[in-house]
This record gives sequence, C-alpha cells and structure tokens, in this order.
Amino acid sequence: MIVMLIYLIRHGQTQWNLEKRMQGQMDSPLTSQGITDLQALGQFMKNKKLQGVYVSPIGRALTSAQTIFPNASLNPLEDLKEIALGDWEGKSYEEVQVPEINDEENFWGKPHLFKARPNGESFLDVQTRSVNALNHLIKSHENNHQIAVVSHTVVIKSLLHHFEGRELDRFWDPPSLYPASLSVMDFREGQFQRIVLYGDISFQNNPSVEGPI
Repeated sequence: MIVMLIYLIRHGQTQWNLEKRMQGQMDSPLTSQGITDLQALGQFMKNKKLQGVYVSPIGRALTSAQTIFPNASLNPLEDLKEIALGDWEGKSYEEVQVPEINDEENFWGKPHLFKARPNGESFLDVQTRSVNALNHLIKSHENNHQIAVVSHTVVIKSLLHHFEGRELDRFWDPPSLYPASLSVMDFREGQFQRIVLYGDISFQNNPSVEGPI
C-alpha cells in the first residue's frame, strides 16, 4: 500500500502579525520569536525523511522553510501564496472595518460570502488553486513519500477543510493555525484518509499566537 504523509506548515510570526495588519501577498519580516518557534519545529522535523519541500515564494514563507529545513532544496510554487487581499494589504484590522459595505464582517464572519477586493481573491479562489496544486504534488509522488508544504493560513485551512469536507462558511472555526504550527494529512493510494495533526504547536516552548493571516 502506498502511504503518503503531507506536513503543512504555517510560516513563523511576523512583525505585521504583531501589529495586526493584513499581510496577504505583501510581506513582513519574521520576528525573533518567529525564528525561535521555527527552529523548534526544525528540531521536531529533523529526522523526517522528506522527498520534497514545497513553499510559497513570499519572503516570510521562504525564510521559514530555510530555517526549518536548512539543508533542503526548496521548491517555490506560486499557487501556495497567501490569499491576495488587494487594497487591504498592509492595513491594520481596524482600517479594514468598513461596515457599510460589510466586507470585513464577511471576511471573518461569513467567509463564503466574502467578495474579493480589487486585485484580490475570494476564499474559493484560494481553495481552488491550492487544492489543484496539492493534487498535482500527490500524483507526482507515487511511492511511499513524505513531503512538506510551507505556506499561509488561508492556503493551509483551505486544504484541510477541502479534504475533511468542511464548508467555507465554517472556515474560521477552530482549531486555529498559529505561527509555525504543524498540520499533517495522511493519504493511502492517493486517497485522503485523515487529518493526523491540525495546527499543532506542542513542540514550541513559548508559542506565539498573534495574527491569523
């Protein structure tokens, strides 16, 4: 039987996470706490026999992957980028609270109704591209393989929710995905079996929990 484990890793804490800013596809440097958390995850992952490390090309994800897997060859994939938020990117959570158009309420409270910002994406857009990317990776690893995917909250939640059959209206339901958290999915013969871990941070000494996206 062909068994495949997929390790889904959220990037480490960034400065904009601390400042509660919408990052989207813009970037922000990792904090010292973020680096510490990632180094702890690197110790946890060091004996895993990985056949590939795939990563969002956004800086905070690339740096996170380099910190966790310093000796690995990284494979950047555009479809692993965080949700594009257009004119919201770089703004604080308070700045995007615009009740008259209801977008902010929909983003957090009714994500299935969230309309993409100009030059942005909806949750369904992100789920479609990220699931397609992961399905391609699954097909390209035909043997008993383990791979790591270093990405972002909306991408990782989109993948987990798709395979467990959770609807988009429940997108922000617990568990949360904190910085440098680890989720694991188990596939057999190319078919999803179960979520082994969801947002695990048990390997961190003093976990950082700021900033959902």
